[in-house]
Amino acid sequence: MKDSNLEKVKEIFNSFEEKNKEQQIRKVIDQLTETGWNLMHWACYGGHAQIVKLFLDHDANLNIETNDGWTSLQLAAFKNHIEGIFLIDI
Repeated sequence: MKDSNLEKVKEIFNSFEEKNKEQQIRKVIDQLTETGWNLMHWACYGGHAQIVKLFLDHDANLNIETNDGWTSLQLAAFKNHIEGIFLIDI
């Protein structure tokens, strides 16, 4: 997931029907995939700060752990993605 995909992610979020839109968006962000990671985990691990910010703006759950027990903040820190760490730690 690259920051260049930010507009595509926004477009997808905007495509959800208005009823329960925020709940639908949070579900997509927070849901663990077959890899045991969610979208926030991937964004933090990859250093995609703009996408991390978008997910935070939609109240992504930062307490969800990967199957290996890593949180989004830990993944950002492990990869030394300072901007992502700063966004999460505010």
